[in-house]
Amino acid sequence: MWPGSVGGQVVAWNQEKRWMELSEPSGNFSALVGSPVAMGATAVGYHPYLTNDQPYEQIELRLDVKDARRAYVPIIVAGGIRNLYQPAATYDRILGHVQELYAESVKHYADLDANGPQIDTPDTVVNSALRWSRISLDQLKVCNPYLVCDYVSGYGSSGTGTRPMYAWFFDEPNISERAWLDVGSTESVREAFRFIQKYQRADGQIPHEISQSVGVIDWFKKYPYAYIHSDSALWYLIAMGHFYRFTGDRAFLEESWPSIRKAYGYCLSMLNADNGLPQIPPENWGSMETAGVAVQDSAMAGEWIAALRAVAELAPVMDDSALAQESKTREKLASDSLEKMFWNQTLGYYDYGVGKSGAKVTYLNPAIAYSAWFGSLPQERAQVVLERLATAEFLSDWGERSISLEDSRYDENSYQVGSAWPFFTAAPMLADYRYHNAVQGFITWMSMTCLRSFSALGAMPESLSGSYYRLLDNGVPRQMFSELVAMPGLIEGVLGMDPDVPSAVLHLTPHMPPRWPDVAIRQFPFGQGKVNFELHQEPERLTADLTTRGTSPLVLEYSPALPSGARVDSVMENGRTVPFRTEDNGSDVHVHVKLTSVTRAHIEVRYHGGVGVDVPWQPNLEGDQSRNLHVLKTSYHNGQFQMIVEGRPDLKYEIRLWTPWQVAGATSAEDIRQAGNWKTLRVAAPANVREHLDKAGYVKWTVVAALKPD
Repeated sequence: MWPGSVGGQVVAWNQEKRWMELSEPSGNFSALVGSPVAMGATAVGYHPYLTNDQPYEQIELRLDVKDARRAYVPIIVAGGIRNLYQPAATYDRILGHVQELYAESVKHYADLDANGPQIDTPDTVVNSALRWSRISLDQLKVCNPYLVCDYVSGYGSSGTGTRPMYAWFFDEPNISERAWLDVGSTESVREAFRFIQKYQRADGQIPHEISQSVGVIDWFKKYPYAYIHSDSALWYLIAMGHFYRFTGDRAFLEESWPSIRKAYGYCLSMLNADNGLPQIPPENWGSMETAGVAVQDSAMAGEWIAALRAVAELAPVMDDSALAQESKTREKLASDSLEKMFWNQTLGYYDYGVGKSGAKVTYLNPAIAYSAWFGSLPQERAQVVLERLATAEFLSDWGERSISLEDSRYDENSYQVGSAWPFFTAAPMLADYRYHNAVQGFITWMSMTCLRSFSALGAMPESLSGSYYRLLDNGVPRQMFSELVAMPGLIEGVLGMDPDVPSAVLHLTPHMPPRWPDVAIRQFPFGQGKVNFELHQEPERLTADLTTRGTSPLVLEYSPALPSGARVDSVMENGRTVPFRTEDNGSDVHVHVKLTSVTRAHIEVRYHGGVGVDVPWQPNLEGDQSRNLHVLKTSYHNGQFQMIVEGRPDLKYEIRLWTPWQVAGATSAEDIRQAGNWKTLRVAAPANVREHLDKAGYVKWTVVAALKPD
């Protein structure tokens, strides 16, 4: 495993055992690959023997096709490490218990599926994609005899003789813990945190990556990668704060508190004394995996603000009021410095950072969207940044690019400056929900669910080409932090579930897509208990049902999004009228209700009028370029519903309005079909913008629909 390697590999076929023997001259490492029905094997294991006709290093078992048609054919792989694992004994043990092991595997996945949250949406593709989340995450567990058991970053093949990709240990659980918690795998998160804590550096820095070659190389002293990501400690603090809020696990917080304090101390050691923001140590990486671009970067500043907020919430639980106050004071300074140093009023976004010379690095880093999602930015500026990141300049049909198409450094095949990543997509997608652009949030989320069946079936890929729908050449088909776009998209996006278990409060801020009449989640964890939550919508009526099991009565703060321009008539809980307040965001209307001592609640919101938006998604085939519509902003005012959109000028798009109101007319609409509560506009870019193409081949225009309110 990278970067450790041994040379002189030997491959031989054992006809009696029906296995291939892989070995190397030292005798320390070996493996067996075989099958009881194998008739023979071939192997190409040396670069000099590779040809155009046979370009891959590969092992091939030959089977009788009749055997394969008759039953499952077991293929057994057994690894060997001298004095630790004997491959022949392992192989024979597996072969002798194939049926039992198969049954055990079936039961494992059945239990994993049955014990996790149960999702029911009207979209079977979505349901399947979400069920695969817990399986994909669970399969990342690896036990290394030189380390311990933990979860690797992902899996990718060795290709034409390169390293197997990313099957080593990273700090990704700090980023991905929300996905783990949303699928109900709380214990896996504890296990991952304990691994991180075990290898935390003495000064408090959190490990970024630990190779599985630790047993054969001096990884921590002779290689620079173990602690190279300066923001690892920031993500760790953010994750620990969220974990406690989600689980209420005081015992684990107490166990982890010394590690948390050390990580906080390391963060303080990075601070610039003048502005209170982290300064990237020489040769280290900041929010992006590049060294030397900036000594301070805006995305890392936003992470620091979120980390300080987490510490301020955890410290009182540990009876450290002084630390809580210190964190709040530092948060105020950091927030002020972020705005003063990085907001670029002329360009309308946050600069990437400050270079070594003190000059501004003036381009938009998509990682700043995490600061928006975490609430580290002022709302108005966060919305401006998110609108920019939703344009075709950054957002492809398969995810957010790491840099703008308009940037001269853009390279569609570059791992760092051009590729599209689900990881970069998660933050703007979820922040779109936070800041009420649920139309684009849902479009993006639906595009991400398509990735589940794109490359490795059931997995989420790491990175794709920035210009064409294909896996990046040096990307991997399964990556842990890519799962952030899956279950969190439903839980934190569509359903808006935010459990605060220590306070016994459940915040629900759902944004139901108009195309879904209902959605349900059952067995969602809330502390030691479970919560069931169901939503049903029909024209001018939204109902919610909440039940709890195994928990004390909780406080429910319920704030569903209603169609833009809607007027609320009443809110009833279990048949009685309850007080409410409304909030008009232009793009939607929220009704706010607070209920106490809840174990079971049926909530009915009745309203009149309003308009919701649904944009049908056009699936892509491998090799396609982006073509789907982007909805940058929506608003309703005095009978006018406005949408700022981007699309290709050579295509026509459907925009479906969900409203009881009649559409009197719409700009750029070639056709309007009105059937019940659905009004379908067929729109195209107007002539006056068709020549203003960006580098994605998209143009921007405004669609205005004139509505006739009752």
